[in-house]
Amino acid sequence: MRETGSNRVLIVGAGVAGSTLAVALHARGVEIELVEIQPEWKPLGTGLMLMGPSLRALRGLDLIDDAVAGGAGLYHFAVGDEAGNPTSVTDLPRLAGDEYPACIELGRPAFHGILAKEMRRAGVPVRLGLTIDAIDENDNAVDVTFSDGESARYRAVVGADGAYSGVRRLIFPELGAPRPSGQALWRAMVDRPPELGSNFQEGTVYMLYGPHNKAMIIPTSPRQLYIALTENGAGHDRPDDAVLPELMRAHLADYRGFVAVLRDQITDPSQVIWRRLEVLLVKPAWHRGRTILIGDAAHTTTPNLASGAGMAIEDGVVLAEELSGEGPVEAAFERFMSRRYERCRMVVENSAQLSEWEQRPVPGADPIALTDESWRVLSQPI
Repeated sequence: MRETGSNRVLIVGAGVAGSTLAVALHARGVEIELVEIQPEWKPLGTGLMLMGPSLRALRGLDLIDDAVAGGAGLYHFAVGDEAGNPTSVTDLPRLAGDEYPACIELGRPAFHGILAKEMRRAGVPVRLGLTIDAIDENDNAVDVTFSDGESARYRAVVGADGAYSGVRRLIFPELGAPRPSGQALWRAMVDRPPELGSNFQEGTVYMLYGPHNKAMIIPTSPRQLYIALTENGAGHDRPDDAVLPELMRAHLADYRGFVAVLRDQITDPSQVIWRRLEVLLVKPAWHRGRTILIGDAAHTTTPNLASGAGMAIEDGVVLAEELSGEGPVEAAFERFMSRRYERCRMVVENSAQLSEWEQRPVPGADPIALTDESWRVLSQPI
C-alpha cells in the first residue's frame, strides 16, 4: 500500500466541484490528491452561467478576475415571448461587489481551464484515467483501491464524480440513479452577428417562451452567444449527431426576431449538445465514515435556476473551510451538511418544480415568483 501521509485528502472527480475543492483545500494548506476517470481533461459542454453567489465564492478564491475576463458580464434577466419582446426585466444583484458583473456566462472549457491553471500553479497532483474501485474504512483513515490495482491510505475521500458517481455506489449501494425530469436540453454556441435588432439589449439574459418550449439566449463573449432550448416530453434516445442541427432548428421554428437570426447559424453537428435532464437529491447524510459526496454526486439538478455549477462551487468552498479546521473528519462533514443541505435541496426541488410547470402548466403557477424567491435565498451568505 502506498503511504500518502496521515492528512492527505483524496478527491475523486475533476469537474467543477472537485477542482474547486482542490484549489480551496490547497489554499488552506491541506495536502490533496485528485483523480479523474477521463484519460484527458477535456470537459464537455458549451456555456456555463455563474450567478452572483458563484462569483462571490470565486472572489474568495481569488479566481473571479480570470473568470470575468474569460466571459461576458451580465446584469439583467429578461422574460419574453417568441419574438424576443420582453414582458419583464429584472436587475440582478451584484453580490461579488459593484466592480464586478451581477453574473457571467463563459465557455465551460474556459472555466475548467481557469481551475486547471490554478491547480498546475499550485502543484496539485492530478492523475487522469483513474478512479477508485473499493473503500475500506478504519478508525483513523480510509484505505482506497484504485482502478489500476494500486492502493493508498487517506485522511478522507471526497466523491465529486458526477451524477452517476462511482463513489456514491460504493458508500450508498442502496441508492438508485438520477431520475429523468421529462425534459431534454439542447445547447449550441453560435457566432454573434453584427446586428441583432432593437429587442436585443447588451448584458441581458433572455428567457423566451414559445408555444411549445422555452429558449435561453445568453452572450458568452463579444464574438459568441449561447442558445439553450428545453424540449418537453423527451422520452426518446439521443438523436444521431448528423441530425442534431436540423432538429434543434426545428424546435426553434416558432421563434422570430433575433432568435431566428441566431437559429439559422446552427448548422454543424459539433455545435450542438443534447442531454436528458435528470434529478437526484441524496437525503442526509451525504457521508459515510470518512467518505463524502459533493456536487452532482449528491444533488443533480435541472438548469432552471442556473445554479448547478454554483452549488458545486459552493460545496467545494465550504468543505475546504470545514476540513481545514481542527477535530475529527466526521465532525467536519456534519458541519458541512448543516451549511449545505437545505440550500442544495431548495435548488433541486424548486428547479424540478419549474421543470414540471413547463411541461404541465397548472392554474396559479407562478414560475417568475418562484425563481425570484429562490435567487433571493441564494443571495444570502453561505
